[in-house]
Parts: sequence; C-alpha cells; structure tokens
Amino acid sequence: MDPNDLRLFNENVDKLLESLSDAEKPKRKAILDCGKLILDGQIMPFTFVYHGSRPKNGYSLFIGLHGGGSCPKEVNDEQYKGHLHLYNGLAKSGFPDGSVWFVPRAPENVWNMWHLPYVDKMLDFMIQSFIICGIADPNKVFLTGYAAGGDGVYKLAPRMADRLAGAAMSGGHPNGASILSLRNTAFTLHVGENDHAYNRNRVGMEYGEKFKVEKQKDPLGFDHFLKVHDKCGSWMEYRDFEGFEWLFTQTRVPLPDKVVWEQCSDVPKKTFYWLVLPEDQMKKGSLVTASLRDNSVYIESTDIKRIGIRLNDQMLSLQHPVHVYFNNIRVFEGLVERSLKIVKATILERFDTRVIFSAEIYVDAP
Repeated sequence: MDPNDLRLFNENVDKLLESLSDAEKPKRKAILDCGKLILDGQIMPFTFVYHGSRPKNGYSLFIGLHGGGSCPKEVNDEQYKGHLHLYNGLAKSGFPDGSVWFVPRAPENVWNMWHLPYVDKMLDFMIQSFIICGIADPNKVFLTGYAAGGDGVYKLAPRMADRLAGAAMSGGHPNGASILSLRNTAFTLHVGENDHAYNRNRVGMEYGEKFKVEKQKDPLGFDHFLKVHDKCGSWMEYRDFEGFEWLFTQTRVPLPDKVVWEQCSDVPKKTFYWLVLPEDQMKKGSLVTASLRDNSVYIESTDIKRIGIRLNDQMLSLQHPVHVYFNNIRVFEGLVERSLKIVKATILERFDTRVIFSAEIYVDAP
C-alpha cells in the first residue's frame, strides 16, 4: 500500500473507532448509571467505586467476584454487599489512586455461579462499557475473587485471558481448570494454610507448582505469585491483598508474540488474542500454540485443521509478504490486504482500543 494510502487508511480506522464508540456510548452509560446489566435474559446488578482521579490512559479496572454459591439468595446478597467493602479492614485504603473497584452480583445462586457459560459475555460487556465511556484503560483490567469468587477466577481467567492484565484468586478451588492459556496473563494465588475444605490449601499449592513448571519451560511467560498464609483458614484476614499489590504493577500485552490457547472443557471460544477459529474447530480441550517472528506466523497444533490469523501493522509489516507455517510446513506466502470491513468487525466484537485488526487470513493444516 502506498504510504499516503496507508496514512488515509489509518485515519479511517480512527474515525471508524470514534463513530462506532460514540454510537454505543449512550446505551453503555445508561447501564453504568443504573447499576444493572440485563443480557440474554440474565440479570446482573453491580456497584463500582472510584479511587482517586483518572490517569491519562484511563482507570485500572479491578473486578471483584463475591463469595457464596449454592445457598439462599439472602446469603449471596450479603456476600455481594460485603464484597464492595471487603478490604476496608486494611490499615489504609488499599486500592491506589487511579483505580475502579467493580463488584457485580452473580445472576444465579448456585455453586458455580461465577463460571456459568454466560458469565464471560456479561463481564466482557461491562469491560467494554467502561472502555467505551472512557473510564477504563484496556491494558489495566484485573479479575479478582474470593471463595466462590476465587473458583470463578480459576475458571474465567483462562477463558478471558486476552482481556486481562492479571488475575488474583483468593480461597477458591480450580475444579480442573487449565493454566496454559494464562501464558501472557499475570496470576496470583492466595490460600490459607488451614483451609482444608475441598483441599483448597493443597490444590492451591499444586497449581502454584504448575505455574512454576510452565515458567521454567517458558521463561518469558506464566508470571505468577503464590502465597500460603500461615495460621489462616478460608478467611485470610485481608492478607491476600498482597496479591492485589503485586497486580498493581502489571500491564496487559495486548498483541503478544506468542500465544498458548487451550480450549476450556466447558465454554469453547471462537477468538483468543489474534487467533480465530471456524465454528467446527471450536473443540473442547484443543491446544494451539502460535508465535510471530521475522514477518512470519508459526502455528502448532495436532487438534485443529483450520485457523484464522488476525493481523495489523503493530504485529508485523503488512507492507511486505507474510509467511505462515503450520506444524513447520509453509501454508501461506504473500501480501495480506488491509480491510476496513475487518477493522469494523473487530471493533464491534470487542470495543478494545488496543486490539484492532486490519487483516485476516485462514490457513489449513498440511
């Protein structure tokens, strides 16, 4: 593309983002103002609190999932109300200036309330809303949860890893969740030494060891921090806030050079970072590793037969031929055309100002 044409294309991308966001903003602002999200028949009340003034790039958004679970509605209501003030027992307000503490109320009163199939979509809608309204920095979104909320963090963080800068799990149980998709997402685990219920203490330590093993194999990924709090049961006396303090320094890498994507066993996804799958390739438990280097894309998988790759000029040069290798065999070589149609589709999909793609190609396994 001629340099002048490329400049015009990029200007049109900016205009498209602005117009689509402006069109959506009144609806999203109304939802934030009313404190209730109704989506696909599910209802999720929420509350949020600002700490300090807005930084240049937006507030850091901390999502806090409350505890409770399979118990009477009134108990979960109290858990929700209490979670907003959970860390007020600290000697000083722990959240730094420039942050928002967002606490949703689980739509259902069941043990797996925070990792039901529709929860991802509802939380993503709220993240989008904070971004569209100019409140949140897309690269500073964090997922946290305590007890049943901790269960949710274990399960949701891998499913939503491409949205998150990091996640903090306090006193939950993973229920078999895999950590592989967390390669680019900082993760901190906190359990009480004496939290024997459902073996949460032992399982938490086992998951810490899993992160350690993956970190040794892949030193540039799997940043983690495990803390077992001595003499504590499920209630850790605010000590788990140490994990929040660790997260404060983390920032999302929106377009990582390497992606590890293991489809979860309960809610397969269509997209993850810069990868996209056809419907018939969204297989539970499938594993894909993808990386970028030297204007080439490398895909490794024995589980899928076709995959899409989304690209922009931040990832590699679309001014030059792109090479794609699938299991070390070249399956594509050539110039990739930029398209405002792809730009519009990816904006509407995520409203993520740091992740807008301008080209897309599909390749088949050799």
